[in-house]
Amino acid sequence: SGNDSTGTASLLGSNALPTSYSKMQRSIDDNTDDDFFSFIVSQPATLSGTLTPTGTTYLEGTQTGTGPGGCVPGTSFNALTVADIMFEILATDGITVLATGNANGAGVAENVSGVSLPTAGIYYVKVSQQGASVNNVQMYNLDVSLAAAAVDTPPNAVCINFTTQLDATGNSTILASNVDGGSNDAEGPVTLSVSPNTFTCADLGDNTVTLTVTDTAGQTDTCSTTVTVEDSIPPVAICQNITAQLDASGNVTITGAAVDNGSTDNCLIASLSVSPSTFTCSNVGANTVTLTVTDVDGNIDTCTSTVTVEDNTLPNAICQDFTAQLDASGNASITSADIDNGSNDNCGIGSLTVSPSTFSGTGTNTVTLTVTDVNGNVNTC
Repeated sequence: SGNDSTGTASLLGSNALPTSYSKMQRSIDDNTDDDFFSFIVSQPATLSGTLTPTGTTYLEGTQTGTGPGGCVPGTSFNALTVADIMFEILATDGITVLATGNANGAGVAENVSGVSLPTAGIYYVKVSQQGASVNNVQMYNLDVSLAAAAVDTPPNAVCINFTTQLDATGNSTILASNVDGGSNDAEGPVTLSVSPNTFTCADLGDNTVTLTVTDTAGQTDTCSTTVTVEDSIPPVAICQNITAQLDASGNVTITGAAVDNGSTDNCLIASLSVSPSTFTCSNVGANTVTLTVTDVDGNIDTCTSTVTVEDNTLPNAICQDFTAQLDASGNASITSADIDNGSNDNCGIGSLTVSPSTFSGTGTNTVTLTVTDVNGNVNTC
């Protein structure tokens, strides 16, 4: 008696775990009567408890002074089932109900098990009637067992390095399992996530990522590792044919860009080079060249095209005056060499001709020197 609130609760004990407590032959009078018990734990614990109604069946009657023993036998009375009783496990605030044993009827024990007591502190057991009020005494036994709560340890994150290849679009996505080196948890399975998990051409080389391991209790552990992003896809070399003109010195140089026709790469093209890239008069006509396309990761592709070298530069015709002597028959002949004064060409003179080249009689005559280079270009003076 007197333990009808948390403030006046009867102390079961504060023993080290594991431990158990029992209260025997306690009583509830009616549904306004509550019994409170308290116990102290110094660490998280789990609780199991049993509330057992007690009593026997006997005869009750009126004492009259007659009959055997001076009593007149009456009706049978079962003290085990006077009232339907229940119990609750209350948190350290004395209000929050952590578990309730109320599933059975009068005369049958109530049980709770595996009740988590998450922190150290003072907890409470409340015993009361349930159902219709019975203004009579119900005896009971209370048994409580306590054990230390199992400690849920965090998971263990284990990382490994990983190398990933960019695809044809210049992207790559990795899975958490790619960088997992056997992460584990003592209590059960784990889930894995990795960040970042997507990469582009901007990430070529080594990148630091974080693997997060989460256990079933929500505890986490992390580790960091290196993801090396590589681009092993070669560029696509696309060529075009071009025509190149020799300059006044008989030379021409071309660039890779001149024969490139839109070469592509999943990332970026680092360089375009062409070979051969220089041509002289000896190369007039069609020439096969090779375009080499190199991307930023060193991958290479090539294609070939035709460079047609042309010489469209006119020769330089240079004339000089010349005096010819008539022969005995009154005629004279000249050659182109007589009129040429050093005509020249970037590739070379193919022929010199002069017209007219024969004369009769004396006087001044105008002639034309025709200079033709080796590539058919013509100039006169």
